[in-house]
Amino acid sequence: MKRMLAVCGFLAASLSCQADIQATASLSGFHFELIDLDLGDGISPSLTLKTSTSDATIWTTTPEGITDQLSVQTAVPFTGFSRSLTRGDQTGEIELVNTSLNSLRLTTFVNSSLDSMAPPHSGTGTYAYTGWYPSFMLSAKTQLTIVADAKLAASSTIPVDPSLVNTAMVNSLLSASTDGQYDDDSFQKLISGNNGFSFTGEKTLSVTVSNDSNESRNVSVSAYISSTQVLNPVPEPASISLLMAGLALVGMILKRRRG
Repeated sequence: MKRMLAVCGFLAASLSCQADIQATASLSGFHFELIDLDLGDGISPSLTLKTSTSDATIWTTTPEGITDQLSVQTAVPFTGFSRSLTRGDQTGEIELVNTSLNSLRLTTFVNSSLDSMAPPHSGTGTYAYTGWYPSFMLSAKTQLTIVADAKLAASSTIPVDPSLVNTAMVNSLLSASTDGQYDDDSFQKLISGNNGFSFTGEKTLSVTVSNDSNESRNVSVSAYISSTQVLNPVPEPASISLLMAGLALVGMILKRRRG
């Protein structure tokens, strides 16, 4: 996988690789800002990592359904992983760099290099997601702001049979919750077409929660990204949106079930 990422890079470099369609997403540059809400209480603002779980999954599909799946989970703080799954001309990659909070990076990449975008390939698709779900202890009378840089890209390089639609979705989400408070921020792009397409975008995600009590409180954080590529018969526009939104939520559903 590292060789693939080195060859393709992440945004502009990845789009120059030869492929029919590819999509990639990353979340990095995490920064945790603490603000003292009571300067006279003698308590120094602090944020302590309690637990950290991570998971990721890659699926490759054919017209017959899901044919291959690779999943990885870890509950050890500051433990990362790097995996790839290839079936024929379809490739999915997942990576979590987690040696420290400041170096944290989540990456997903999907790629399909089919010999043609003709009806026999209808139903072909690749999906990858990576999630990080830590729990922190936030000091009393302290406000916490978490920011991270989301980068998304998707491209298709060859025309598609008129009876089919080539669709990609890239998605990122950051959320935090504590003591009845919840804040989230997201960045996503759904793009499709028959004559090729290209998209790159960046956004700084930011969430803020406060501990207004006189004692430390637990803060739960979720960071999630996904990349999806699907080749299907031309459906109604609403059907495309529902399909891709459903795929993008699979990772979050799995996380909630695990919790």
